[in-house]
Amino acid sequence: MDNKTFTQILRGNISGPILKISLEGVIGTGNNTAEYISKRIEGLMCTPACIIVEIRSTGGLIEEAVKIYNVLDNAVKGGILVKTFCYGYVASAATVVAQAASPGERHISSESLYLIHKCVVKDEEMTAEECMSMSDTLKTIDDWLVKLYGKKSKYLGENGARLLMEENGCRGRWLDYNEAMAFGLADEVCEISNDEVIDNVVMPIVDHSYLVIAIIVALYIANLLFDATDFAELLLVTGIVCIAISQILTLKKLLKDKQD
Repeated sequence: MDNKTFTQILRGNISGPILKISLEGVIGTGNNTAEYISKRIEGLMCTPACIIVEIRSTGGLIEEAVKIYNVLDNAVKGGILVKTFCYGYVASAATVVAQAASPGERHISSESLYLIHKCVVKDEEMTAEECMSMSDTLKTIDDWLVKLYGKKSKYLGENGARLLMEENGCRGRWLDYNEAMAFGLADEVCEISNDEVIDNVVMPIVDHSYLVIAIIVALYIANLLFDATDFAELLLVTGIVCIAISQILTLKKLLKDKQD
């Protein structure tokens, strides 16, 4: 089976506005937080048809990753299509976010490496009592992760997920894209080129019939109301009016689809 490009996957089954979110670097820092993602979703004028989550991260705070997972999982339960795309090194807490996609929508690049492992504590100074308490907490989190990977995978199950996480002294091991898919941690291979990168904005995909109508109406309005005598002026005004009309028609369709 040929690998699909980002554009092919993106355009394949989406007919409404798209919200793109990029997670790069440490989960829990900068814009890589559940609060930021929630604000991005809640700040939209209309509900997106799809949320694209691009992941280039080797992990971070597990508690923040779980929060992000819950935000995206709630979006899926609310009827929004969520697609996750993993590029480069994707590990640890970042893999939790990757599992939040809608069924069949966990995409991975053929150049990616994927790692799941048991929880670790870094740079902590603790007493013996605190270590015992932390140990119990880590075991609870590990059990949650085992259930998550086991549920999301078609093949691993909880026992398989636990064994995979326990490799190399519970540090896990890097999987290539074939192994990640074979273990059921990803659904589809996706390739991306530089000209396919989308800005971090809501991008309405307008129906072509709406665009044709918008162009015809825009030409008429520009010529009638603005008395455009210069071709460049006419083209500029037509473009502005065309964009406005296409956005209005698209929004009208989205509101109608939502009511239906």
